[in-house]
Amino acid sequence: MKTTAISVFAGFSFLGSCDLSNAQSTFNSNSATIYATGGSVIQVNGGMALGGTSHLQNEGSVNIATKNNPGTFAINDNSVVQGSGTYRVEQDWLNNSVFTANKSTVELNGSTPQFIGGTVATTFHDLQLTGTGTGPNRKKNLLATNASIDASGILAINDRELDTDTNTFFVQNTSATCVTNNISLGSEGFVSSTSSGTFSRETNSSAVYLFPTGSSLGVTRYRPVEITPDFSAANTFTARLANNDATLDLCPVSNHSARIANLNPYFYHKIRHPLGLDHADVSIFYDPSVDGNYDGMDQWNVPAPYMWNDMSSVSASGSNVNRSDWSDFNQDQFILANEKEPPVIIPNVFSPDGDGQNDFFAISDANFEAFHIEIFDRWGVKMFESYAAVLAWDGTNLAGQPVTEGTYFFILKAITKKTKTDFSKNGFLTLMRKK
Repeated sequence: MKTTAISVFAGFSFLGSCDLSNAQSTFNSNSATIYATGGSVIQVNGGMALGGTSHLQNEGSVNIATKNNPGTFAINDNSVVQGSGTYRVEQDWLNNSVFTANKSTVELNGSTPQFIGGTVATTFHDLQLTGTGTGPNRKKNLLATNASIDASGILAINDRELDTDTNTFFVQNTSATCVTNNISLGSEGFVSSTSSGTFSRETNSSAVYLFPTGSSLGVTRYRPVEITPDFSAANTFTARLANNDATLDLCPVSNHSARIANLNPYFYHKIRHPLGLDHADVSIFYDPSVDGNYDGMDQWNVPAPYMWNDMSSVSASGSNVNRSDWSDFNQDQFILANEKEPPVIIPNVFSPDGDGQNDFFAISDANFEAFHIEIFDRWGVKMFESYAAVLAWDGTNLAGQPVTEGTYFFILKAITKKTKTDFSKNGFLTLMRKK
């Protein structure tokens, strides 16, 4: 008969039936009462299963390690687990009865894939994801169940992957800083989801809320979203990264509005606003070294059906695109885009006579990275010069005197800001004055 490896330090009390001698090296409790006082440590090597009407009151530390058998913690039958202690679990967390988090900390510290499962969705207080496994061994998976962080808890993802699959992980704490992760390149911690799965956060301030979305399906990507509500009312937002070409999900990237040049072919995001009425700023992040550069954001099916629609009024910083004051989340597909170079129109005639119509010679678009224009009369005398497209010629010479009617010659040297196109041109323009 093999004895379970269990180490008990000061402050542990036990009442009832507890099987310590099974051949599977699992701590099996059948309706036992177990109390771990503050400062005590219960070390179980090989798993812990609470059955019958077991009651575990943990105010110390319960460490469940893998040794011969997986270090799984299972709450079964009518068992009750509560207290504000620490649980360190090397394998799975299975809740089939009652877990009351109080102010406890659960650390899933295995270096192989771990599962959060059971028939009852667990609400944690503090949940910490740790371990040394790489690749798929980084994963902490929701197994056919949802899970939550309570209204004052934290989620520390560190450098692990929290895979919700088709389930939802809820963060009830409205503090903007209660979700943390490692952002070191190549070791980012993130939340991944598939299909209907998602990551949900409750908000009650106009702070920046991080949604650390990513995926290890195919190419591993960490592409977070930040949502900043306009006001401090109660709202709930959800987000997930769809780590594939949107065309595969029947949202063809070739179907887009006319002012869009192209869409991100690698991934898109699903962002929803299931509770609340506040508008919000939405920022989607990308890695320009592998994803390319983007300066726009599109939404599927809104307002025009069966196409990606330009959301306009966005700002881009080189690694993220932001759409401020957005309100329509009825369609949850959002994608990064590149807008077409705006047309540049150079007029060939103007009439600087003060009537408010066509009084200036000006380039229609000031979206230039470099700009220099010179205007000369028919004898080659310079009349005007500017290094900024926003400055328009009013028909006066360099001394500020009105010039005569006639034909003038311009030399334009310019580089567009968006596509870096050389827009240098020479041409003639006619100046006319009313008689």
